[in-house]
Amino acid sequence: MVTVTVIEGQRSGEQVSYDQEVVSLGRSASNAIQIDDENVSWQHSQIMAREGHYVYRDLNSRNGSVIVRGNRRWTVDRVVPEFELEDGDRVIVGQTVLELAIVEPEVARALATRSMRTERTELAVTDITDVDTIYESLRRDRETLLAIYEMERKVHLEFDPARMRERVLEAVLDAYEGASSVSIAAVDRQSLQITEVSSLAAAGQEPEQVSQYMAHRAVRESKAVCSDESRIERAGAGPVVAQTDRCVMCAPLWTGRDLWGVIQVFSSAAPSRFSAQDLELLTVFASRASVALANAELNEERQRTAHFRELTDYLANELRGAATGLVGWLAPLEEGKLGQLAGLQLEAVRTARMGAQMVSTMVTSMTDLAQLKQPNAPVKLEPVRLDTAVAVPFRLAREMAACHGIAEPIYRPEAGLPPVIADSELLQRVVLNLMLFGMAWGEASAPVILTAGRKDGTGLLSVEWSGDQVPEKHREDIFDPDTQAKLWKSMGRRSVGTGLAFCSLAVRHMGGRIWLGSPTSGNSLKVALLLASQKTG
Repeated sequence: MVTVTVIEGQRSGEQVSYDQEVVSLGRSASNAIQIDDENVSWQHSQIMAREGHYVYRDLNSRNGSVIVRGNRRWTVDRVVPEFELEDGDRVIVGQTVLELAIVEPEVARALATRSMRTERTELAVTDITDVDTIYESLRRDRETLLAIYEMERKVHLEFDPARMRERVLEAVLDAYEGASSVSIAAVDRQSLQITEVSSLAAAGQEPEQVSQYMAHRAVRESKAVCSDESRIERAGAGPVVAQTDRCVMCAPLWTGRDLWGVIQVFSSAAPSRFSAQDLELLTVFASRASVALANAELNEERQRTAHFRELTDYLANELRGAATGLVGWLAPLEEGKLGQLAGLQLEAVRTARMGAQMVSTMVTSMTDLAQLKQPNAPVKLEPVRLDTAVAVPFRLAREMAACHGIAEPIYRPEAGLPPVIADSELLQRVVLNLMLFGMAWGEASAPVILTAGRKDGTGLLSVEWSGDQVPEKHREDIFDPDTQAKLWKSMGRRSVGTGLAFCSLAVRHMGGRIWLGSPTSGNSLKVALLLASQKTG
C-alpha cells in the first residue's frame, strides 16, 4: 500500500491511499493521480509493486521526474527510467510535489482497501514578522496579557531542553480550554522533513498526529495558520467508513533569525473551534518559546563542550605523563647507564626516546591550543634571553635530524643580544615547532638554519630552509588552527600537526608577531618579540 500526500500543487493537502499493483500518474483523467500541468505528460509515470517493494517508473515522459530523499536528489526519465522507492520519498512531477508513505506490498494485501481525503477550511492566518504588533494589540486586554504572562512563567528559568519542551507543551495546553493535544515538531527548512519531537494530550485524550500540510505551509510562508480539517475515509470507491473532524493551529518556532520548528495545537471536540485571537496568542507565545528553546539547547551544547574539554584535558595529561615517563626510562638506556648499547640497539632506543619526546610536545601544544584561543590565557611574561630559549629546542631538533638521517641544523646568533619579553616555556616550544616545520619542508641534504638577532627594537628569530615553498594562496592559512588539518592533506604534504597554529597564538599572547618570509627572500619563518629594554609601562 502506498499513501500519496500532495505537498505542493493545485491539490495541496490531498491524501489518498492505494493498494493496487500499479498507480498511474499523468495529465490524462484516466490516471489514478491526475496532475493538471502542461509540464506533465498525458501518461507520465507509474508507481509499481514489484518483488516486495515499490518502483517509480517513467513512461517515456517529456520532462521526467525528480525523487528527493533527505538532501539527495535523483532524476528519473528516459535515460534512467526506474527508481526503487522508500517510505518518506518525495516525487516532484512538474510543479507538484508528492510525499509517499509506503507499506510493503505483501503487508498491504492483508489490509482492507482504503482511500482517505482531507478537506480544510482556513479560519485565520497571521504573519510571524508582525509578532511585535500583535503583542501590542493583545496586551491591551488584561486577561490576554495575564495568559501570556502565565505561559511565559512556566518556561522561565528552565535550562534543560527536554524539560523545556515539556513546559512549553504544558503551558500551551493549559492556555486553551478546548485543546485536546499539542505537539512540537522539528522541521528542516530545505528538505521540509518533519520530525515530531514531543507531544502532550489532555486528560482522557490521545495525542494527535502532526499535520504535515500545516507545518509545511507555516515554514514555507512564515505564517501561523488555523484551519478546520475533515478527514473522510472510504472503503475503496464505496461508502464513507469513518469521518473525523478537528481544528488545528500551527505556528512557527521562529527566533527572529533561525527557524527551530513548529508548534501545533489540536481540538478534536465537535463544538470547539479556535479563534483568530487564539492564533494570535499562539503566535506571540511561539516566538517567546522558540527563544527559550534555542537558549536551552545552547546551554546544553556549552555544557557538553565543557565536559568534552575536561575529558580531553584528562586524556591529554595521561598521555603526556606516559610519554614523559617513557622518555625518563629511555634516557639512561641511551646514555649507557644500564649497560652499553651499540649499533642498531642504540639507534632504536634513540628513535624511541625522540618519538616519545615528540608525542609529549604535540600533546602539550594541542591542549594549550584551546587555552590560547581565549583572550585571557595565562601567560607569564618576563625578560628571557634568546640563547637560553633556543638551547633546548635546538638540541632536540639536532637529535631528531640525526635520527632521520637529514642534515644537522645550524644556529647563528648575533652577539650581545638583550633579553626579549616572553613566556620562557612557550618560547622554547615555538622555536622547536618552527624548526620542525623547516625540517619537514626542507631538503634532507640542506641544513635548516636558525638565526637570532634584533631589528627595530625587537628580538628577531628566523628559521630558513632550502626546498619547497609554501604556495602563495596558503601563506596565511598555515597559521589557522581551523584549517590546518585539511590544508596539509590538500597540499599532499606530510602533516606537521598544529604546530604553526600554536606558534601563531603563543606569539600573539607574548605581544609579538609571526610571519612567513616573502617568496623572493627564500623559505623562512620569522618571529619578532619586543626587547626588554624597549618595554614601556
